[in-house]
Amino acid sequence: MEGINKMKIKSDFVTNSSSTSFVVWGTYVEDSIFQNEIFLKKVFDCYMKSKFHDENMTFDKFKELDINEIKEMLYDAFDLNKILDFSFGCEYGNFMIGGSPENMKDNQTLGEYKQQIISELKSFGIIVSELTFISESWYDG
Repeated sequence: MEGINKMKIKSDFVTNSSSTSFVVWGTYVEDSIFQNEIFLKKVFDCYMKSKFHDENMTFDKFKELDINEIKEMLYDAFDLNKILDFSFGCEYGNFMIGGSPENMKDNQTLGEYKQQIISELKSFGIIVSELTFISESWYDG
């Protein structure tokens, strides 16, 4: 069989160094969420627990930041979250938030995990009754 090339087929999500993928059970969120007091407070609290926080930042200062500055701070704020992950997609096109399948515990059913995600979203002021399976990818280069 020497000289025969073998091809492997990958049937799930494929990525390489020039692309990004995002897979969660979650929801798409409008930019209006950045005016939601509950969301801003929760993000601020998470941000202040991150190792990159600004010790001089107050919640009042945080609320006055430009929406793009808050979006940048989300990366530090969500560093510690064990359930939720988020992405803005290609060029900040879509704000997506949810729980990655890889964060589901071994002894947890999918239904239990989805309820945990819905509960965590609610703590951020994002109210949903059902989750969407979000599977997106885009080219980074």
